[in-house]
Amino acid sequence: MAARPKAAEQPSLQLEMDSTFTYNGKPVALPKVITNSGGIISYNFEGSGAAQGYQSSDPPSEVGKYTVTVSVAADLAGNFSAATASTEFEIQPAPINLQLSGDVTQGTVGQAVNLTVKITGLPTGEKLDVAQLVFEAEGAQQTTPPSETPEGFSATYTLEESAAGGKAIFSVKLADDCQNYTATTATYEVPVE
Repeated sequence: MAARPKAAEQPSLQLEMDSTFTYNGKPVALPKVITNSGGIISYNFEGSGAAQGYQSSDPPSEVGKYTVTVSVAADLAGNFSAATASTEFEIQPAPINLQLSGDVTQGTVGQAVNLTVKITGLPTGEKLDVAQLVFEAEGAQQTTPPSETPEGFSATYTLEESAAGGKAIFSVKLADDCQNYTATTATYEVPVE
């Protein structure tokens, strides 16, 4: 009578991965897989929340919450069966700094104010485009729309009558759909005579 083949054992399978990452424009590192099986390892990343719809064998780079499922196939020798393990992680927005300045410190009605926005803290190789910023003004009317400059962005406003005897307040913030970054609103004020 022939001996029965030994049943394949369930392998040990453990994942080591940070639970949070800060957005840097690059895919997160694959989790460290600790197993006693020699089976082929595969990865599946699935997003939720802001990352809903992301599903790939490649690690994500965008802000959101993710689950990675690691599968180890049965080894060729038949010693270990297939197994899976999962872990969750989050890519959080990168903090950046918006600086708003102007070329007028004391203004009069009808005077032009040229604003400059400088952005610091962006990950290497990353840049914002003008659509990712929201410019707002009280007591001034925009005369030149925001545009990109070598230093950042610029826009021109004309001081209005409504600011006379008070001040014009300018601000710039990140657009709501700019999910990979977080920044406080930058403001600039001009007293108006």
